[in-house]
Amino acid sequence: MGTPSRPPAPAAVTPRELLVRAGGSTRRVRVVSDTVVEIDGRRVAVQVAPAGDAEFIVTAGEARHTVHVAVDGERTWAAAAGESFEIEPASLAAADAAPVAGTAAATTHGPALQTDAGAAGAAGAAGADLSAPMPATVTAVLVGPGDQVSAGDPVVRLEAMKMELVVSAPHAGRVAAVHCRNGDLVQPGRPLVALEGTDSGERAP
Repeated sequence: MGTPSRPPAPAAVTPRELLVRAGGSTRRVRVVSDTVVEIDGRRVAVQVAPAGDAEFIVTAGEARHTVHVAVDGERTWAAAAGESFEIEPASLAAADAAPVAGTAAATTHGPALQTDAGAAGAAGAAGADLSAPMPATVTAVLVGPGDQVSAGDPVVRLEAMKMELVVSAPHAGRVAAVHCRNGDLVQPGRPLVALEGTDSGERAP
């Protein structure tokens, strides 16, 4: 697994039809022109200007954000305003398009960097592997095997695209295993911590 490459210009990063995933939800974005995008059928005027290495200034209406971008093959990750987004061409995700329409009602739009709740939360009491939400470097492992955690407790700190990312426990449980160390370069989906859920949410003594 190599380090994600430097992204090309914005027009090359975004094909005409995109699926954008954040915080467990998926939205469909259509690039209408260089200055207009359509998000779930609503048109938004945008301006994108390079601001440095893998960094862009994106203006949408009155909102202005600095966006850091990483590209690895066909997938793109963007980070802005404390949230991370995974972007891929809709044509490559055709097999997974069926669940898209139903995701909005079942998910929230909290900061995606706080937990890998989309995958880990669904595992519930059966246990879960908390994973990296985007290409990143492990800067701190905050738990060890056997530790008890509560929902929301930070377990691993990551750094990606000049931002600190915190992977937190989606539910109370016991740390079954730790699969990363400080300094590790991790890819999206790479298991970092295995968490066993509790039956009642009670903390062990």
